[in-house]
Amino acid sequence: MKAELLRQAIRHLEVERDHLASAALETKAGATDGESRSESKYDTRGLEAGYLAQGQAQQANLLEEQIAYLNQLELPEESDSPLITRGSIVVLGGDDGEEENFFILPYGGGSELDWQGQICTVLSAEAPLAVQLLGRGPGESLSDGRFISEVY
Repeated sequence: MKAELLRQAIRHLEVERDHLASAALETKAGATDGESRSESKYDTRGLEAGYLAQGQAQQANLLEEQIAYLNQLELPEESDSPLITRGSIVVLGGDDGEEENFFILPYGGGSELDWQGQICTVLSAEAPLAVQLLGRGPGESLSDGRFISEVY
């Protein structure tokens, strides 16, 4: 179950990396195109496009490092501990009966994954909600009124 969610999270990062790498190549090509030549000393379109391409390439490289890290990540077994750690799946409940599912990972925060036909949102381990959750267990309440229903 966790391994499949991790694969989905990695795939989201791979897609984002591929888009950034492609955008960096297109931007770089545009920056070096003959039509991007400066028309005056105040025309910086080519220079700005070059900086943008460099930033996009750096972001793609960062995502590549994050993907490599996640590919090596060992997830805790569901029976190891009832306390929330990195790699835990957490189900939060509320007074309204609604449940939210979260997967705590070092990277990929905000990605929405399919977990047993439900949405499971990746929480970066540094996200405020993840910081609140780490080290807690089922039945504990959060400051916003939600409670930890289940931990996997």
